[in-house]
Amino acid sequence: MQSVFSILTNDAPPVLFANATAGQGTSERVYGLVQSRGDVGEDNCRKCIQNSTLQVVKYCPNTRDAIIWYEKCQLRYSNTDLFGQLNTDDSGDWHWTYGKVEDPKAFYEKLGTL
Repeated sequence: MQSVFSILTNDAPPVLFANATAGQGTSERVYGLVQSRGDVGEDNCRKCIQNSTLQVVKYCPNTRDAIIWYEKCQLRYSNTDLFGQLNTDDSGDWHWTYGKVEDPKAFYEKLGTL
């Protein structure tokens, strides 16, 4: 999993998106995907991905499939091939981290326009 996180952290910031696979055989293979918002820039993308890799391990230490959303990026990893698959049933443990939006006023204004 850590090798996938390293690849994603290094590859995503210039283009704000990356996917990676690591491990041999089906029992040890890990798939990872990250995506940053188009307006965040390379440095903020890298910081968000680095933080999300730390936090997803903290909140989901023993899971084989996890997704974490932040204001500026999203990270997902799984032991099954998730590339090109629409995820319509995110169920299981949800961990909400309140107070993590850097600019709540701007965030809720943008959210309201959606």
